[in-house]
Amino acid sequence: MQLSDAAQGREAPINSRAVLVLMLWSAPRSRSTAFYRMMIERGDFTGVHEPFSHVTAFGNTEISGRPLATAPEVIAELRSLAATRQVFIKDTTDRRHPEALADRRFLAEDAQHTFLIRHPRETIRSYLAVRTNPRIHEIGFEAQYEVYNKVRSLTGRDPLVVDAGDLMNRPADTMHAYCAHIGIDFRPHALRWQPSDRPEWQGGFSHWFTDVAASSGLAEVPSRRSLVAEQHPLLGTYLEYHLPFYQELYQQRLVLKPHLATWLVVANWPCPSPPCWRADSSCHRDQTNPAGWLYGAGADRGARHDAGRLVRATVAEWSRRIASHDDPRRRA
Repeated sequence: MQLSDAAQGREAPINSRAVLVLMLWSAPRSRSTAFYRMMIERGDFTGVHEPFSHVTAFGNTEISGRPLATAPEVIAELRSLAATRQVFIKDTTDRRHPEALADRRFLAEDAQHTFLIRHPRETIRSYLAVRTNPRIHEIGFEAQYEVYNKVRSLTGRDPLVVDAGDLMNRPADTMHAYCAHIGIDFRPHALRWQPSDRPEWQGGFSHWFTDVAASSGLAEVPSRRSLVAEQHPLLGTYLEYHLPFYQELYQQRLVLKPHLATWLVVANWPCPSPPCWRADSSCHRDQTNPAGWLYGAGADRGARHDAGRLVRATVAEWSRRIASHDDPRRRA
């Protein structure tokens, strides 16, 4: 994602510097805890889990054994940690965080702020599966958009936005691009981990984290839905309210380069070798095997048997057509 010029009417930008604090803002139930688990697996960040939300909800939180009662105290402790190590914080926007938003230095200098989004229909379904009576603001996209706009107005740059669908369907590509954007090395091993609980997930809300605690990688965190959630009377109302905020953020998301198979589907090129991979609607979703980009996890064994040959033949056909200027995308 390219950085944009400061838009007319924004606050005067604050000069930024190299930072050791990386912040992820997310609406609840948007894969942010899986993202947090991955960042912990890297081994080079100290993780801080939802400190602003804990202060707002419970009146206190703890970072490195220190009890803290206000957002300014949290920010001061984060600054102290960042003096000696890299710090990753993830927090959710089911509540507004006015004290954090009031600290211009934290928003524009102390931390690099990034955002994780998920379609609100999926977020609301997941939320209703664990809590049946949320208030409309607790879905979180309105407050997330508020934070995004505040960071953008102070820095004069578009903060990085990642879509949870990309994160779960193409974790390696998404995280490679994320790391390149923020200036850290990509560590592929962090995309997998041993299933385990964590101390920061304990307490009265531990049932919110059972799925990620049982997972062993980004692509294996299940989507939590229920019949009750699908038929809940709040689903349509809450979706209508939050969808415009999501759509604004979605327009700013990190756009990944498509896989080869995706280009072929868009171009409607025929498969150069049978069986036709385009007959499988799940193509290019399998991240465990490049051949899965063509055949998908649902293909039969016979189709997968010839995957390597088909990939090579498809690449060769792609190269031949480009070399001969027979590229369907150039046609009127």
